[in-house]
Amino acid sequence: MKTPDTTTHSQRAFTLLEMTIVIMVMLALLTTGLFISKKTNEWQLGRQASETLRSVYAAQRMYLADNPTASVSDLTNAKEPRKNNLDKVVKMS
Repeated sequence: MKTPDTTTHSQRAFTLLEMTIVIMVMLALLTTGLFISKKTNEWQLGRQASETLRSVYAAQRMYLADNPTASVSDLTNAKEPRKNNLDKVVKMS
C-alpha cells in the first residue's frame, strides 16, 4: 500500500526569492564576461599597434642602412604635415 504524498506545493516549486537570486547571479556572470571581452579587444588593439611600430622601426633601420648619409630628421617632418594628392582632389570639388 502506497502512502500518500504529504509534501506541499511550496516545497516542490521554486520561490520568487530563489528565482531572483538565480537571475542576479546570471546577470553578474554576463556582466563580468562582457567586461573581460572588452578588455581583451583593447589588449588586441594594443598588440597590433605594437607590431606595427616594430615594423616601422625595422623599415626605418633598413632605409638608414641602405642610405647611411640620410638623417633621421629627413625621414619625417613633424612640423609640417606632407600634402598628398587627396587634399588637391578635395579642394577641386
